[in-house]
Amino acid sequence: MVYKGGGTWTTQEFIAWLKQNGAFDVPYWMCKGSWSYAGNRIINDTGCGNICLAGAVVEVMGVESAMTIRVTTPTTTANDGIPNAQFTYINHGKDYRPGWRRDYNTANKPTDNIVPVGVPLPYPHRYTPAGYLTCNGQTFDKSLYPKLAEAYPSGRVPDLRGEFIRGWDDSRGVDPGRVCGTWQPQQVQWHQHLGGHGGRAQGQFGVTSRAEYPGSYHDDGKQTLPFTNNGSDYQGFTNNGAVGAETRPRNVAFNYIVRAA
Repeated sequence: MVYKGGGTWTTQEFIAWLKQNGAFDVPYWMCKGSWSYAGNRIINDTGCGNICLAGAVVEVMGVESAMTIRVTTPTTTANDGIPNAQFTYINHGKDYRPGWRRDYNTANKPTDNIVPVGVPLPYPHRYTPAGYLTCNGQTFDKSLYPKLAEAYPSGRVPDLRGEFIRGWDDSRGVDPGRVCGTWQPQQVQWHQHLGGHGGRAQGQFGVTSRAEYPGSYHDDGKQTLPFTNNGSDYQGFTNNGAVGAETRPRNVAFNYIVRAA
């Protein structure tokens, strides 16, 4: 029996009980809780589910200043405890973010509740599963989906068909002036291309220092003659590369969906 009497424990109260029973006096310590639900306590502040200690195996490794505690719960439990689970508490000091974690297994799988309502998810099929909406700009009933309405007060999910998601700037200055959730059109960054102007030095067409001739030694203010490609003395640009109607990176198409409730 882990504790003679029911009720709840905080993690610190649980650790104090372990210390009282010599768990940190040896490199490895273990015990198993009895099957009395009324006689064992529940750890309720893990942040990843309640641990009912009835029937659970408790293992302690390390010392009090650098501890690892593992609790394996049985196949049945009570009082909102999580069965078929393994909880691990690691504390190597406050600077190392001590806390609990819960491992998933074949009998204790992640649930839909792990995904927050309103978070867009890339889905590999064209058909949207139950409980989700396609991110196609559609409206939804805010009274039917109040949590979704908290994420999208307008009552409309974003239209992510054919779109890329970009991280919100949030005053960083890379993409200033944006409001979270707003759409932005495509754009090509301002740039220049260098190309040959011909092969004749000091000619009327090509490399020249004469103001009355267009050429590569002059800025735009001195190009008093038009520059065209209808002669025979030029080196042209080509668009034989991967060009098209938009600028885009390599990508894979997914169907964006959002959990509705």
